[in-house]
Amino acid sequence: MTAVHSTSTRLLGLALWLWAGTAQASPNFPGVIADELPGAPTPACTLCHNNALGGADTATTPFGMTVSARGLQGQGDADMLRVVLGILEAENKDTDGDNISDLDELSAGTDPNVAGGDGVEPASYGCSVSTSSNAPGTTAPWHLAWPALALVGLHLRRRHLKSPQAASHQAAASAPGNA
Repeated sequence: MTAVHSTSTRLLGLALWLWAGTAQASPNFPGVIADELPGAPTPACTLCHNNALGGADTATTPFGMTVSARGLQGQGDADMLRVVLGILEAENKDTDGDNISDLDELSAGTDPNVAGGDGVEPASYGCSVSTSSNAPGTTAPWHLAWPALALVGLHLRRRHLKSPQAASHQAAASAPGNA
């Protein structure tokens, strides 16, 4: 593999990785919880995720594992979230073991991850792989995909213009009698 080809491959890989990072976002989940449960405030992503950014493979809190075990896999499937909330209601599930069901805790604005129910952190920008571009001082990784793709395009064009085939084509096009 040439150094030029290797650079192109790396830039393209970076661009695709940055672009694909948004595929697991579920920004609608906190709002669905608030809509489905009377009086429930809109929770932050940390209700289910181990960080405020959310994303694939981060739903590792006790409540996140509870809803995952009942079929919720993310990707913004609001209908499946509603089904799982119905399952939790039917089971009267109490993830933290404090004798208050998870749904009652959520409706009361307390955290089903913690016995004694501290308040659930309110949502500020919704769950996603990255913070919202509306959040002050933040940039989502997919915003970086366009410049990376542009760099790949420029790099490939420059490589093409320096190729022997391009040089011979340019020479033939500029030869006398080819105008």
